[in-house]
Amino acid sequence: MNDIARSVWLEKLENGFSLEFASKIIKDDKELVCVSLKNNGMNLEFASDRLKDDIEVVLEAMKQNAMALSFASDRVRNEIILRASNDQNDLTDFVEMIFNMADNEEYNSDDCLEYISLSRQLDDLLQKQMKITNKIAEVKNKMVDLYPKKCLQKRR
Repeated sequence: MNDIARSVWLEKLENGFSLEFASKIIKDDKELVCVSLKNNGMNLEFASDRLKDDIEVVLEAMKQNAMALSFASDRVRNEIILRASNDQNDLTDFVEMIFNMADNEEYNSDDCLEYISLSRQLDDLLQKQMKITNKIAEVKNKMVDLYPKKCLQKRR
């Protein structure tokens, strides 16, 4: 895309033009998409899959509208929720943001509550997975420690 076309799109997006009507090239341009997301985080829905999998882009969308997280890739969504769950302050801010949106007439409060419930379920599963991963590492370390000793004892 030439510089003139790019500057025209930049101006359109700065003025609130939706990504929905943009070309695939525009929807995959990180800078242009981020400009659009500053006006409307929900435009993440129309960004390319590559950018929906970019944590910086998703966080930019969430600054304007936390519900934009629903359009992120599964990998990025899980990473953001995991980061929030690792820091109690972030998790509290995240949940507070969802509740504030539930007070806004634009959002269905039942959907927000379900989202929080699902986030908590995911958090619980991730914590269980972390415990299992730690246990596996612990067992592997014990095996590594014991294996050479057992082998040496058999050779004698």
